[in-house]
Amino acid sequence: MDCVQSKWSGWSKCTKECEGGVRGRTRSVRVQPKNGGVACNTASESEPCNTGSCDRDCKLKKWTQWSPCSVACGGGFQEKWKRVLIPIRGDGRCPKPKSKRRYGFRKCNTHECIGDEVCVAKQDLVLAIDGSGSLQEAGWKALKKFTSTLVAKYKGEYYGYEDMRIAIAQFGNGEIKDDGTVADALDILPFTSDMAKVQKAIEGMAFQKGFTNMAQAFTVAEKFFLLGGRKKAMAAVMTITDGKPSFLFQTNEKVLQLKDKHTKLFFVPITEFKGAELKLMKKWASSPWPTNLVHVPGMDALAADPGIFAQKCLVKFCPEAMSPASMFTEEKSLGYMLIRENGLCGEKDVLITDQLMGGAADCAALAEGNGNKAFALGTKWARGKCYGMKLQVTDSMIADFQKDRANPVCPGGEWEKDALFDFYALEPVVVE
Repeated sequence: MDCVQSKWSGWSKCTKECEGGVRGRTRSVRVQPKNGGVACNTASESEPCNTGSCDRDCKLKKWTQWSPCSVACGGGFQEKWKRVLIPIRGDGRCPKPKSKRRYGFRKCNTHECIGDEVCVAKQDLVLAIDGSGSLQEAGWKALKKFTSTLVAKYKGEYYGYEDMRIAIAQFGNGEIKDDGTVADALDILPFTSDMAKVQKAIEGMAFQKGFTNMAQAFTVAEKFFLLGGRKKAMAAVMTITDGKPSFLFQTNEKVLQLKDKHTKLFFVPITEFKGAELKLMKKWASSPWPTNLVHVPGMDALAADPGIFAQKCLVKFCPEAMSPASMFTEEKSLGYMLIRENGLCGEKDVLITDQLMGGAADCAALAEGNGNKAFALGTKWARGKCYGMKLQVTDSMIADFQKDRANPVCPGGEWEKDALFDFYALEPVVVE
């Protein structure tokens, strides 16, 4: 009777990850040989594995998108990164985090601030407003006036397309409840692009006079993003406060949780002195803190001129702002104006080109040469396409467009939604 053996088992795990390990496999004897039968062969065997060097260079991911500009005007910056996909091993090499192979940096919004800028960014912003007792009545009124002045500079809709959305959470109602927990912050208003509704909500806020339960405000902000946040909008929380929170550890944990979810954190500390409170806000603000924090030197300064500090906040915290005054001057000199994003008025005429290398200026020149008074410029997957439009734009239409840039009227009809094209109108060029 010959020996009968089972099939080989699978290979075992290698004993070393690199520089020569061993792996093995086995098989069992099912029938022992008898009466001169063929003997059993080997029941186990091994082989070398992972013979390569332990040294391994890191592997990087693809470039991220450019970050939004750090400021709206006056000179900011944008960044992009290559994250590490596979880390180094042994004596392997990896470019330093600030190496040109991993980190990109460029200037943006280098134009000077005019002073009348408004925010038209696609941003979901939670205003976390302090109403704690340390403010006192006069300070609470000044803070409300400042917040209202700031909100007036945000546009929920511009060029007929939804941009900003704001939600409001109020803290400063802190108290220890009977069960030993801290009172939740107040859910004042969920996300809305109706800025009139936001203003009304601010006016209706009451002075709470409790302790500073800032961590609970961040919990409410997380709920706002979960229930109403937009995937393609920048998520941000702006905290307006006069002092440090009551529970530092708990608040710090909430700050880290928000940062892990790529939420921008803006802080507006209202303190006369550059003490521990200001140092704490610098630590919690998104990096780099100088572009994500505006220090207001006390309630008296805030009450004296809320407009100055509101403008500082808008310029730093809004990645896309525009000056109506400078835009009007620029449009007059260029000879065309953007009327509506993601929408068309009237019918398309002819496709002038589908290989446009330049931007709106080139499309405007081609449309004018084609005899059109308006044009449609492709975006996203239609980028490079330039259509003339059949709408015959008149001086009175231009005047009507200028009256309401947020929600312009389509002459003689309704806007046709189009996710791939923006609508422009031509106007006479001013020759000086």
